[in-house]
Amino acid sequence: MKDLPGYSIRGSAERIAREYTRHDLMVIAVCCELENRCGLRRDAIAKLVPEIRRAMIGPRSVSDEARLVVVPDLVSVQYIDGPSSVLQGTVLPLEGIFRRVDQYLLGDQLDADDQRNLDLGPMAIPAGRRSNA
Repeated sequence: MKDLPGYSIRGSAERIAREYTRHDLMVIAVCCELENRCGLRRDAIAKLVPEIRRAMIGPRSVSDEARLVVVPDLVSVQYIDGPSSVLQGTVLPLEGIFRRVDQYLLGDQLDADDQRNLDLGPMAIPAGRRSNA
């Protein structure tokens, strides 16, 4: 963590744990994969962290084909979730990373819910209608 920009400078206090978001956990998991599986050096990964953070942000539809294309020389990271012809870079499948992060955060709930993406999208709600919730 001390080598990753944005994570090394976070303040901490005695007896108070640092807090990380799901996004932070995803970025850190990607960095670990790049080091352990792809053999990238930590200094090269540190340069890629801002691009990894950008590529991994935001809600997306569920995709078994989600992957990152990482080009360390160009300091480039691209999120792809469908068919693509990659011309250059290291392709990192995200399915295993997503599964590990979900398992860590949800534990036993992950298998019990069996929730799927419904792709309902945004809907307009009439102005005169109020909820009693």
